[in-house]
Amino acid sequence: MATAWETVEAHIYRKPGNTNSLQVTAGRPRKWRAVRRSVTVERSPHEAPHNETAKQHLTRARLERARLETEIAEGRGATKGKITVRTLVARYFAEYIAEDSDEPRLGARTITSYRQLLDNHVLPEIGTKRLRDLEPLDVDGVYSKMEAKGLSGTTRLHAHVSLSGVLKWGVRKGLVDRNVAAFADIPKSSTKRQRTSTADEVARILAATKAEIDPAVAPMIALTAHTGMRLGEVLGLRWQDVDFEQHRLHVIQTYGSDRKFRKPKNESSARTVDLAPDIIAMLREHKREQQAHYIEHGLRPDLDIVFALADGSARDQDRVAKVWKRIRTRAGVPGFRFHDLRHATASLLRSKGVDFGVIAHRLGHASENTTREIYRHVLPEEASEAAAIMSRALGAQ
Repeated sequence: MATAWETVEAHIYRKPGNTNSLQVTAGRPRKWRAVRRSVTVERSPHEAPHNETAKQHLTRARLERARLETEIAEGRGATKGKITVRTLVARYFAEYIAEDSDEPRLGARTITSYRQLLDNHVLPEIGTKRLRDLEPLDVDGVYSKMEAKGLSGTTRLHAHVSLSGVLKWGVRKGLVDRNVAAFADIPKSSTKRQRTSTADEVARILAATKAEIDPAVAPMIALTAHTGMRLGEVLGLRWQDVDFEQHRLHVIQTYGSDRKFRKPKNESSARTVDLAPDIIAMLREHKREQQAHYIEHGLRPDLDIVFALADGSARDQDRVAKVWKRIRTRAGVPGFRFHDLRHATASLLRSKGVDFGVIAHRLGHASENTTREIYRHVLPEEASEAAAIMSRALGAQ
């Protein structure tokens, strides 16, 4: 049985003093998130000499009523008929994302990526389309044109995620009746195996850091390699987040590419990471040298950053990128990205038989399944081992 929320009410009434107009209204009864639409059905003359009869006029009004009832019941049409996709996108970023706020809802890189995908691929195709006229086939057309341009499935999927996010927000705010992207053909992400890093490559990277003049670089990269922390998490790490007694650290904040401190991207990213004794010893030594430097130069930094610059300020990601390029070239692994240190952590742990759940927690993944999907290729020999186990279990036939 339909609930009050699902019910659609529709009415036909005549405007006072106007025998040639019928007003048709339809909507949902709950006013807090009501969807109400109305149309005027004018009595029109036939090509024949006689005007449209009152009965014919009423029949057309009833057809309009049925159409509105169906559209609202199916979630089609928009409350604000003149709002375009471009306008909705602009309001989404201005009112929901609020990039200038202290706690934006998305990271700086994610916001930039979403903007580029929408501006370059989505809005040129459907930006001028009114929300009430937007259909799943229109969205399918966006993805098809992106594919024709040679863009990968992953890029098309990210475009879908960004557009769907805008429309979901529009639904919540009553600006659009449904998220048509949810009914489109969702692009499939391109299959891409993560780079499998070897222990030798990581060792060469760590050795190459020793030639850096900046004393914070070597311990920063060593900690990243041992923990699999994200770059923003490493740069946002404070001494108060390091528990020397319990041999662990707490990921509590990040330092983004926009040079702002924020909370981790989700609940699973805010985590505790255990540290080996040699890493604790390395951090102790780094802290001792850092404090000695501050005292020598009369510095009292306001920040408590572990891998700060010489003046105590936070280290930005662009600066790290320049240093990293020099280090990987020196190490003889020019294709090795900084983020590959994170992949190396997972790959090496998995190669030693560490459970996916443990790896997921260490990396701060939202679920074990995420880790399993990314790193399931790490031990291809497991497939042949499975065959050998079955052979031993069942015996040679």
